[in-house]
Amino acid sequence: ASPTLLGLIGLSFVFFLLYGPVEVALPVHVASDLHASADLLGWFWAAFGVGAVLGSLAAPYLRAWPLWLTMIGIVAGWGLALLPLGLGAPLVLSLVAFGLGGMIYAPYNSLAMAVFQDSVPRPTLTAVLAIRSGLMIVATPLGTALGGPLVEALGARVTLLASALATVALAALAVVAGTVRRPLSAALRAGTRRV
Repeated sequence: ASPTLLGLIGLSFVFFLLYGPVEVALPVHVASDLHASADLLGWFWAAFGVGAVLGSLAAPYLRAWPLWLTMIGIVAGWGLALLPLGLGAPLVLSLVAFGLGGMIYAPYNSLAMAVFQDSVPRPTLTAVLAIRSGLMIVATPLGTALGGPLVEALGARVTLLASALATVALAALAVVAGTVRRPLSAALRAGTRRV
């Protein structure tokens, strides 16, 4: 497998892993920190859902953009959209940001699939996608399982903040890894040609 595809699998796994604690922390945050009812939790998920529908509709247009950078941008954008919740921002701002987060988050999977379909030779595509699917199926539930102890130890709002900051850091790490890898690969190719 190419370093780009391995990097994409790693990025996706950690991205979905970091999303998992949100599913645990958000209901606790609404109930314990905001002292609100399940109605407000419903509003958060409704905002996310509306955003996700809009984001899914935009996904085909994003294929014209550089896919790897777009996917890193999605990771960073989701982390930034989660920040208002983690920082205890006013409720309206948190709801709008969470809806925007849904719009940013939604195209990720279809873009990842496009990268694989464009990059992997047809004979091995099914096997590679099966490996990717197996890892992705584990990632979010594993993050959700980690969410319980995190909420217990840190509290719901701080868990949301930690997830947001870790997600933004993941995007920054992906940018740095891509920036370092390109000159290193070029140098290695040049060295091979001289030998």
